[in-house]
Amino acid sequence: MPESSTPYIELRHACLDLDGVRLLHNINLTIYPGTCHIVYGANGAGKTNLLRLLSGLYPPAEGRVILFGQELFSHTRTPASSRIAYCGQDFALFEELTVLDNFYIGYQSASEHLYSRRKYRLRLQNFFEKYDFSFPLDIPVSELDLSEKCLLQLARALFAEPSVLLVDEFDSFLNHKQASHIFHILQTLTYQGSAVVLATHSSELKELRADHVISLDNGYAHTTLITSDQQRKKLSEQTKRQGYTNMPRLPHQPGNILIDASHITVSSLSDITFTLKKGEILGVCSSRGSSCDIFLEMTAGLREIQEGSLCYYPDKKHIKIGYLPEESSVFPDLSLSQNVTISNLTAVKGPLGLLDHPQEKIIYNDYVKRLGIRAETLDPLKLSKGNRQKLLLARCLHKRCNVYLLNNPTNNVDSAGKLELYNILMELSHKNVGIVIASADLNELHGLCDTIFLLSESTIIGRYDPREVSVEYIYDQMQTAKSADFPLSGHAL
Repeated sequence: MPESSTPYIELRHACLDLDGVRLLHNINLTIYPGTCHIVYGANGAGKTNLLRLLSGLYPPAEGRVILFGQELFSHTRTPASSRIAYCGQDFALFEELTVLDNFYIGYQSASEHLYSRRKYRLRLQNFFEKYDFSFPLDIPVSELDLSEKCLLQLARALFAEPSVLLVDEFDSFLNHKQASHIFHILQTLTYQGSAVVLATHSSELKELRADHVISLDNGYAHTTLITSDQQRKKLSEQTKRQGYTNMPRLPHQPGNILIDASHITVSSLSDITFTLKKGEILGVCSSRGSSCDIFLEMTAGLREIQEGSLCYYPDKKHIKIGYLPEESSVFPDLSLSQNVTISNLTAVKGPLGLLDHPQEKIIYNDYVKRLGIRAETLDPLKLSKGNRQKLLLARCLHKRCNVYLLNNPTNNVDSAGKLELYNILMELSHKNVGIVIASADLNELHGLCDTIFLLSESTIIGRYDPREVSVEYIYDQMQTAKSADFPLSGHAL
């Protein structure tokens, strides 16, 4: 990068405080045109806060933030420059609107003439073709699966043609093929003069030719200049996901049946038949829509069954189910430890029936250690998304059930936390606990599960033994199912 280049963004000894707590310390960073920066660190390290500081969403408590030559002062809350696009972890999408309308809604002149809408559709189709995206334009966003919503949110950010693109862990719901495609797009942006800052847990840093890697730990940043492919590969190995991908499960023999579902019709699903046995881990993935949610809610007994039967063995009172929905909440009025132990108060009762607070702390600290929960704040609502997810996982696991139903349990969880959760699930399996996991991460399902079910919008369309089929095969079957539902042109991710 020539020294004469004018930087897009500069952080000079910048600090960030929220509610009196210092979250970022003495950050020095310069974002030049045509550069790519990778930000990585454990949950709670400060990745999201750094991106928000770069975007201008948060003013600095100390130091200087300069956006396109204009300083952002600590006493102001200036909106982020229109030249910066921030793609956060939460989906900023209009669920009930169509894909087309999610792009069209910000187009001021579009409501004036029908011709403008048609012209806009053509413009959007050209944009999709340019970046090799395929989306069904006329279906509600609510019918897209998580990976499609993630790609759609990123596409909306790209559509604005930003000078700086800030992306916060976009790859949480993407498989390897989808992530590689996005890495290629981001690399192309830098060649065209845009700057990219990407916060990620992914190990595939070698696929994105980053100029700098920023390692965050407890709000302190260490920046490494990347000068060679060998250095890039080394850093990629340091952040490598240590999941169970391509690693066989330990030999085990599932036991007696815990749950038997026979020809069930519930909501939009029909003819659902499966069994869950002791010590068995079942995986569920979906070609589109909310069918995984319905499947888990039905298994938990939370959905009214129109036809068929759902039996628990030996009987329902002996089946204790721990259900972690995709959208779950912490209790803001409870402490962090109480948010965990509230799911099983019997375990923290003292001799007189009163709560044993020392025991509560012991249980909580055990989950903190095992899952790597970083309590950067005592307010559950202000935990990072990854740490909040770990807290919810701890609450669910503390219930001590013989059946667990987990919906995207590793969403936003860092590599170390994922690995420990996988170990916990394996331990539970060998203790004859039955587990059903719905996940957008096919590698995760392939490494953990005995059987993987592929759902369409209406039924089970595939059952796969991970020992016999590859991740790529299941992915191809999923894409075939999507194409059958919504015929598309172009490259379908």
